Amino acid sequence: VTLTVTNQCSNAQDVITYDVNIFTTGIEAYEQRSSLLAAYPNPYTNATTIVYFADGKTSTNLEVFTLVGEKVMTLVNGVESYGRHELNFSAKGNGLSAGVYMVRLTNNDRSVTLRLTELE
Repeated sequence: VTLTVTNQCSNAQDVITYDVNIFTTGIEAYEQRSSLLAAYPNPYTNATTIVYFADGKTSTNLEVFTLVGEKVMTLVNGVESYGRHELNFSAKGNGLSAGVYMVRLTNNDRSVTLRLTELE
């Protein structure tokens, strides 16, 4: 974005260039999967932080599945405020065994899946 500012007293003009990230009010502004759903560290031993984006208008669902597609947990289910959210997750801390799980984020008719690996 280029902004031109004119000083009304001297009619001098300054040209200022800014790098601006513009986001709409929906999830459609994010085109890369990593912007919608991420986890760190991954793989992990004790717990991981899941980071996800909610559009603030539609229901946000964050669910955990086994590799064979069995849903074992719902982490989020409902409309959440617009923007970035974080939560801590541990399979063992939730009564599951260590291993590989798929976390699926569904929001605004879009679905993104992330593979999580909890080590022994």
